[in-house]
Amino acid sequence: MPDERFADHLAFPRHRDVLPDDGFEGVAGGALCGDLVTIALTVEGDHVACAGFTASGCGAAVAAGSAVVELAEGRPVLEVARIGTPEVAAALGCLSTGMLHASDLAS
Repeated sequence: MPDERFADHLAFPRHRDVLPDDGFEGVAGGALCGDLVTIALTVEGDHVACAGFTASGCGAAVAAGSAVVELAEGRPVLEVARIGTPEVAAALGCLSTGMLHASDLAS
């Protein structure tokens, strides 16, 4: 059974389909599974001012994109650059091995 944090990000993704026009953008996808995650950030000074994402594929990709956006907003750029699979997985609760690929894509 999914962790309630995972279920919350899946049901209510943060800033999904909200990509800042003047932001920096990164895209990652997996040819085998077909998942695709785009993360976009705007920076003011040395902090992330706004973040958004799009995701297609499995629900884990949506939840992971949402978690990354939530982890990134308001934080210093260098901290955001260090967000990786362990941080995303922790934000979503316990992820199965099969869903860890989504946190890899989003981070």
